[in-house]
Amino acid sequence: MTTNQKLKDWVKEAAQICQPDSVHWCDGSEEENRMLLQKCVTSGQFVPLKKRANS
Repeated sequence: MTTNQKLKDWVKEAAQICQPDSVHWCDGSEEENRMLLQKCVTSGQFVPLKKRANS
């Protein structure tokens, strides 16, 4: 997450207005990438290609 209080306040205000199910702070890690890709596969948004690894 961030230590920038203005950014945190802005995100909180936007979340109150938009009322999302959740808020995710991106950190750019490989673990986060794998988790987001898996969520897309599980939901059916992505279909893994068998002939190309990591596609």
